[in-house]
Amino acid sequence: MRLKGVIYLFEFKVDKSAEEALRQIEEKQYWQRFAAEEKPIHLVGVSFSKEKRNIVDWKEKTLKVD
Repeated sequence: MRLKGVIYLFEFKVDKSAEEALRQIEEKQYWQRFAAEEKPIHLVGVSFSKEKRNIVDWKEKTLKVD
């Protein structure tokens, strides 16, 4: 998601951890294609539960790309 001065990258997991989702963004370097925009990039891992039918956890990490 691109906003005026920032980029958000989301990875969603069902019945897996938000940490695992965040790790996938980092390992596969999804953020690299946006690095040339020289905006802060927020990586967000989100975990959904089938049982609770809702978000159960999320983690965020901010990259500052120069």
